[in-house]
Amino acid sequence: MSLSSRAWMLAISTLFLTTVAPLSPAAAAECALTAADFKSLQLSNSHIKTQAEVDALPEDKQKALCKTRMQWDQILSSGQLTDDDTVYWPHYLSPGERKAYGALEDASMQVLLGGMSQEEWNRRRQQILNGVKQ
Repeated sequence: MSLSSRAWMLAISTLFLTTVAPLSPAAAAECALTAADFKSLQLSNSHIKTQAEVDALPEDKQKALCKTRMQWDQILSSGQLTDDDTVYWPHYLSPGERKAYGALEDASMQVLLGGMSQEEWNRRRQQILNGVKQ
């Protein structure tokens, strides 16, 4: 990753964290993390292992964690990457998930820029997601 890419990711992450609203009790209840989420979090830069560690985070960071994990779970279940999925905090993704997210973003940009056909995009997206699910 180039320095400019790192700077871009930091800027996006900072923007994301400064624009999220605190978690309401209802939103916290909606953020039901699975065993798979905790496995990924343990491998992530956050090294979070338990719900108690999540609960101890400031509310803005809990919201960022929940949004990131929910978006990733949505991508895995649907196989789709939407415009809303491009704002996330890599701190809460495992190394494999971060790599897959980047690969999905790169491939989707190639589609938008006309450098990849829809058929090729579908194949590439499935390869990326299959690699993460294994």
